[in-house]
Amino acid sequence: MVYQAYVAPGPFRINDLYQTGQGGDLTVTVTEADGSVRTWTQAFSALPVMQRPGGVEV
Repeated sequence: MVYQAYVAPGPFRINDLYQTGQGGDLTVTVTEADGSVRTWTQAFSALPVMQRPGGVEV
């Protein structure tokens, strides 16, 4: 597990994940309050020019 959070009901956005490599696939699992589970795979990629402010430049 890379990230776990509890969010308020309704639409949400997770924007505090940091890159774990140059790219790949993340498996996303959302467990709803009623116990139902949704899972999907989300591809990602990161380039050096996509660094967040204050990020480490290698």
